[in-house]
Amino acid sequence: MLGPGERCVAAGIVDELRLIVSAKHPIGATISRAKLSREQLLIREEGSATRQVTERALREAGITVRPAMELDHTETIKREVLAGLGIAFVSRYAIEDEVRARRLRVVAVERLKIRRHFHVIHDERRPLSASARAFVDFLEKRRS
Repeated sequence: MLGPGERCVAAGIVDELRLIVSAKHPIGATISRAKLSREQLLIREEGSATRQVTERALREAGITVRPAMELDHTETIKREVLAGLGIAFVSRYAIEDEVRARRLRVVAVERLKIRRHFHVIHDERRPLSASARAFVDFLEKRRS
């Protein structure tokens, strides 16, 4: 719910959380739900929106996982995955460079897509800076 003076300036930007593994990981292009539950899953810290979305999607899909490690930042998770310490669900936007460079691979999970929607909220009492306006424009272009 928006507060007084707030408005949504970029609505419905869709993100997908993708399962990533190191380039050398033995998992193929797809993993079954049963096999996923046996993997070493790296997760975000308690209270993280990414963690909440991931846990809810896995629970609704009937997938039980044993988190191997809890980490507080996406970049840290990517480094741990690159080091071969586990696999993780992260935003598609956070892994573009590593996937393009073939340092990380995206693995499809059988019958599972984890999507979330972003909304940028702006307090109309404060003008958007040029960089904030550019960010909103960037997000709007990604949405289409």
